[in-house]
Order: sequence, then C-alpha cells, then structure tokens
Amino acid sequence: MTGVTDCPFCGFDDSAIIVYRDTSIQALVSRAPINRYHVLVVPRRHVEHLAEVPSDLLAQAVQVAQRVSVAIVAVARPDAITLLSDDDLTGAGFNEVAHWKLHLIPRYRGDDVIINWRRAPDPGARGARPLR
Repeated sequence: MTGVTDCPFCGFDDSAIIVYRDTSIQALVSRAPINRYHVLVVPRRHVEHLAEVPSDLLAQAVQVAQRVSVAIVAVARPDAITLLSDDDLTGAGFNEVAHWKLHLIPRYRGDDVIINWRRAPDPGARGARPLR
C-alpha cells in the first residue's frame, strides 16, 4: 500500500471501525456520521480525484460498496442509501480529506438530512443531448 504521510486514510488501521478490508479497498464506519451506519469505501492506495482512480480499483470500490450496502440494509433498514463522492478539483474545501472515497449514507424519512441541488428538474428527462 502506498500513501501520503499526512493523509488520514493512508495507512489507516482501526479495527474498531473497519467493516471490510482487502489488499486494495477498505470500508469503515464514519467517525462523523451523517446518519447511523454511514460507511466510507476508500481505496488503500492514495488517490485524490476520481479521474486518478484506476478503473479496476474503481470497479473494486463499487463492488465493495454494493456488498456493504446489502449489510447496511439488513442491519439499519433504511428507506434509501445515498451514495456520495465529492471530487474537490481546486481545493475549494468540498473534501475534508484529499483522498477519493465513496460515502454510503443510510437515509430515513424525516431524518433531517437535506441535499439541496438548487436546480430545475433533471434535464435528462426530455431533450437532453448526450455527452461527447
């Protein structure tokens, strides 16, 4: 495993909150959870941005997220799971830790978690042009 010495995810080893680990990926319970059972899926190799994550490692991260989400559903019985990843490209503060990760956040009706996209309805519904 390679890492950056000041990155809290590189070399992370707290078995009390790690729920999954292999040679490439680990999943851990958030120490600052948005809701109970909030889990982060994190490559063990240091990568800061989505575009830097090798495709095979990204596929592994999504597969681990899928497995962990099954466990979250079984234990927490949420109404939904929000998957969230910020790719802070300019260092504007969208990420507290400059290490790419995928959050799995159990959601419940009335949980007071607000994600306000402040936008019109999704344009993909009608007349959207494909990306080229």
